[in-house]
Amino acid sequence: YAHAYKALYEQTDADLFVILGTAHASPAALFTLTDRDYATPLGAARVAKAVVEKLAAALGPDAFADEVAHRPEHSIEFQAVWLRHLYGGAVRPARDFEIVPILCSSLSSAEPAAAHAEIDRLAAALDVATAGRKVCYIAAADLSHVGQLYGDEAAPTDEDLAALDVKDRESMRLAVNGDRDGFFAHVAPDADTRRICGLTPIYATMACAKATDGALLAYAQWVGKEEGSMVSYAAATLA
Repeated sequence: YAHAYKALYEQTDADLFVILGTAHASPAALFTLTDRDYATPLGAARVAKAVVEKLAAALGPDAFADEVAHRPEHSIEFQAVWLRHLYGGAVRPARDFEIVPILCSSLSSAEPAAAHAEIDRLAAALDVATAGRKVCYIAAADLSHVGQLYGDEAAPTDEDLAALDVKDRESMRLAVNGDRDGFFAHVAPDADTRRICGLTPIYATMACAKATDGALLAYAQWVGKEEGSMVSYAAATLA
């Protein structure tokens, strides 16, 4: 988080943050909206209701069908806290900002053409809904989930962790190079092995931000020896 938000602090003057987060509850609709503000201990992160209204009109009524999924979900919530920390007056002079929180269900079983079409529809709708605003896109997502907590029979070995390090970094290389097709093809087939829950939000962020270049800022693995499991995560910029 520190690597990512340091880059955001230094590189953007956006006043609207579109946050594409993993929907761990897997709502039926690919994208789930809310027009309710996100509460944080540092004050509310206000939702850009006019933008959400326009976006919902383009996506259809299913976009609110599972709105309650936002309540227990942590992926977007963490980003709201960081944004309030940056712009609430503690780090820099207080500045008004709004968010558009979008929970993303899984694309891992989708055919590439269908996945591309759904993501492109969202990107086109966001282009219209956010016209005239300074926008920054945030992918709120993790990478690999392996081990006994996630259904594997055994804990990952040191060799497994090293191999996952290589594979995760290759996924991120494709992402920061703006290779949407390559990223999808590299990640989607590993739905039952690496279990990258961030496929949809990362892929959607690449498309919506029209990213063609970027940088991997940090990569790490949480290894729970007692839990026999590992979760990997990264910080990156896309532009």
